[in-house]
Amino acid sequence: MVYLIVESLVMVGWNNTLTDPSMAEQAEISLDFVEAESEAREDSQAQPDSTESEKPSPPRQTVVAPPGPHDDIDLIDTDDDFEIMAISDKIASNRQEVAAAIGSHEQNIATSADTLPQPNVSSLQPLKLTNLRSIPNLPYKQNWSVNVLCVVSAISDVEPAGIPPYTQRQARLTDPSTDKHVLLTVFLDPHLFNPQVGSIVLLSGVKNHRFDGGSLKKYASDRPKSGENWWYDDPAQFTWCDVEGLRRWWAETGQT
Repeated sequence: MVYLIVESLVMVGWNNTLTDPSMAEQAEISLDFVEAESEAREDSQAQPDSTESEKPSPPRQTVVAPPGPHDDIDLIDTDDDFEIMAISDKIASNRQEVAAAIGSHEQNIATSADTLPQPNVSSLQPLKLTNLRSIPNLPYKQNWSVNVLCVVSAISDVEPAGIPPYTQRQARLTDPSTDKHVLLTVFLDPHLFNPQVGSIVLLSGVKNHRFDGGSLKKYASDRPKSGENWWYDDPAQFTWCDVEGLRRWWAETGQT
């Protein structure tokens, strides 16, 4: 017999299901429903009806829901555990109309957000930071939110995207924990995400993804509340961010 003693727990990210009480209640309701269905199935198996048992069972049908806005089909590689289903022209047309309406609505929100007063950055509470090496090994393989302090090693121009708002900007991130340059895809106001190569940036609330062996994404639907920033360029004003240490490490790599 083996005992495991846990002295302390450190949270390295979060998922909306665990933080939103309404979503947690829905999860509990779903669990109760599954348990009720399981008990009903066991009762029916314990008392089989001879007449019904002789009837052939109808073939089971599997209903596959269309991918959601975060499925990001265009960016999925062949090694991922994703399946792509054929969609009829009518469904595709309806989805395009809905997506266009959503994109227009989000553009209006972005325009309004640009005019909001920015908060006092010195009031930002210390965040638990996750190193890039941990991205593929988070509790959830997808949509687990983390905060990252890293160096931008490459960045693209604003380019077309396959999900709302149909534009994106991609960057490569690095830190001393790994040799890999982790891919970051920004869908939230990509034209406003414009750090220079070699910049030290603080990213808050970015979500992990399976693509590219472990990557990060900032979706348009994850816009921070009250107009606060979700990324900071050269966040030396936060004493809990080792900006100077990261800058020295980047200089030592000879990539400046």
